[in-house]
Amino acid sequence: MNTHNLHELISRYEERLEYFYVENDELFKWRAVKRFQQVWNSNEYKDVSFAEKFNAAKSEFLILTDNKMVSPSNGVVKIAEKKEAEVSRLFEDVLFADDGGDLDIRQNHMEEFMDGMEKLRQEVFPNSWKFKQDDRHAASSYLNALYPDENYIYKYEPTEKFAQYVEFGFDIGSGSNFRLKYYYDLCDTLVDALREHPSLLEKNAKFLAANGLKDESLHLLAFDIIYCCNSYGLYSGLEHEKKSETIKAFKLAEAQKKLELERQAKIAEIDEQISALQLQLEPYSSISLVNVKVVSDDYGEGAIIEQKGSQISVQFKDCTKSFIIDKKYIKRPTFENNDEVVEAFTEYNRLVDEIQKLERQKANI
Repeated sequence: MNTHNLHELISRYEERLEYFYVENDELFKWRAVKRFQQVWNSNEYKDVSFAEKFNAAKSEFLILTDNKMVSPSNGVVKIAEKKEAEVSRLFEDVLFADDGGDLDIRQNHMEEFMDGMEKLRQEVFPNSWKFKQDDRHAASSYLNALYPDENYIYKYEPTEKFAQYVEFGFDIGSGSNFRLKYYYDLCDTLVDALREHPSLLEKNAKFLAANGLKDESLHLLAFDIIYCCNSYGLYSGLEHEKKSETIKAFKLAEAQKKLELERQAKIAEIDEQISALQLQLEPYSSISLVNVKVVSDDYGEGAIIEQKGSQISVQFKDCTKSFIIDKKYIKRPTFENNDEVVEAFTEYNRLVDEIQKLERQKANI
């Protein structure tokens, strides 16, 4: 992700905010959503036909989804006038169906909705290509209009260009290769970045409040930035990596991140094993043998004058000697409670060896 370009585009948008909102009335998007919700959730339209209800809901909506070339929202009204039950079902039970926040299911609902609506269009208006319903922009706009806090409006060209300039690491795609999850990831990233621009958020909130509008999730603001960057030349002078290079670099970074996460997981697992062994080692580490008397077949009686773990230094009458207390070292001196001491330090040595072995493994990961 090119965070420099991302924040630069947000700043450029803020600089021209009044131009967008006042002179070009881009606030129509927020009015369209407000109107859609007012109608859709109103008892006033409870007993009217679906065509009448949708027509009223989209009264501020047309500039968002329809133009001289295509008119999917008008098509919904025309199709609903002939196939009311079918259109109502596709909206209520498919597009607006609860998906539990699963974006793969949401995308499947969108695809099913578009397929179903297009089949109905072909049945009743086979020659009216302006009413074509396989329009992901329109479907996403309906979703955002009813549930703006959970959805983003999608439009291919502005999205593709924005993703290129901010060097988004995923290919959002188009047509059958479109991935809704990736698009929402891009928009979520944009919303997170917007929260680092409090002056823009304050100005935006004032404009909205002055017009009786709101956008607490900033989802409409995110789409408006993506749209305005493309429509008003905000990319001028900015450079970006090619899409293929961006995706390649992102995949490489993700692969390296995955390897690093796997490495850290292995280290954490070893650290856990080491900690468990260190707990077992504690009782033995506290055993002090300094000044304890010992007997050696070779040197006679002596006393321990220094101890480092299982290694002891013994002062005999004529010399000082070092030994390791462990069953495998036969030449060691003996203690009064010899079996108990040797057993304890043999276990101590085993635990230390295990810890050192694990430390070596960790160093080589």
